[in-house]
Amino acid sequence: MPQPAWLSKNLLHLAGANQGDPTSIAIIYFRGSQNPDDEDAGLRSLSQGQASLLLKSRDSEGLVGVPGKDLLAFVERTPMIESGLLRSSLFLGSSTSLAGADPVLVVDSQESLGIVPIAIRMDGEAAVGVWYTQRPYGIGGEILFDPLGGLWFLDLTTSTSSEVLSNSQSLLGFSPSQQWLAAGGRGPDQPDFQLVDLVSQEARSIQIKPENDRGAGMVVFSPGDTRLAWLEASGSLSKEDFHATLRVSDLKGNSVVDYPQEYFIKTAGLGQAVWLSPLGWLDETSLLVEVRSMGKDSQSVILRLDSQADQVSRVAGGTFCGFLYP
Repeated sequence: MPQPAWLSKNLLHLAGANQGDPTSIAIIYFRGSQNPDDEDAGLRSLSQGQASLLLKSRDSEGLVGVPGKDLLAFVERTPMIESGLLRSSLFLGSSTSLAGADPVLVVDSQESLGIVPIAIRMDGEAAVGVWYTQRPYGIGGEILFDPLGGLWFLDLTTSTSSEVLSNSQSLLGFSPSQQWLAAGGRGPDQPDFQLVDLVSQEARSIQIKPENDRGAGMVVFSPGDTRLAWLEASGSLSKEDFHATLRVSDLKGNSVVDYPQEYFIKTAGLGQAVWLSPLGWLDETSLLVEVRSMGKDSQSVILRLDSQADQVSRVAGGTFCGFLYP
């Protein structure tokens, strides 16, 4: 259940603002393929019912776009079989400029770490930098949270990267304002996580519940950087002891409210065994949550949690793909 939840957030971008006709906005998405002769694999655009190939690629580590704009960063992942390296090529552009574009950054990893774009910094209408992290390639096992590590900033004016967070720390979340990040340690002996203000360098510790032995992840910040939500878990997905809890607090770690998975079961209507994914905030009090049933015939619904009124309501059925901005 977990992997589709965090991968789906990194493979699609709505390239435009909602000006009354959402169907006119191009959907930029990635379609991978294991077939080397597949001519349709790569970064694609769907607009007015017409699909087109923007950038040919068989494998990707994800994409991220500027909210409401036709501008995105995309990473092509290429295993270099002879040298034993994993190459990540970062492309930046619009739906019209990506075709034939050269990468703005190429990283070769001996540790099979692929770079993942998470945000684009803008100065007016111009892109001036790209934030990116790393994800191990080809790992298996029961992975609950996206195994991202480290944080770097690529300055597009100088074509140089600077380290913000070392790869020894997990990146658990990054705020839409690009001011705050959530970082955790590696391993069971470092269960808590920190909130770091990238402007003041202030750090605040958030303690997870001792019984949640699988740790925490999926940290999402509200648009005004006043509140955050995250998921904690215990037990195993392959056993009957698995349990997830969605937690909400202010950025100081105060006024923590816990929403165990049972809180969402009745409204979701998908049975007792479910997986939760905090998706993002609509405002400073309302949070979108995806609830997915367990099993091979899994279904999902999107719910709205009003953390101020302590109410949950159904928004839509299906899997979350992305936000449409005004």
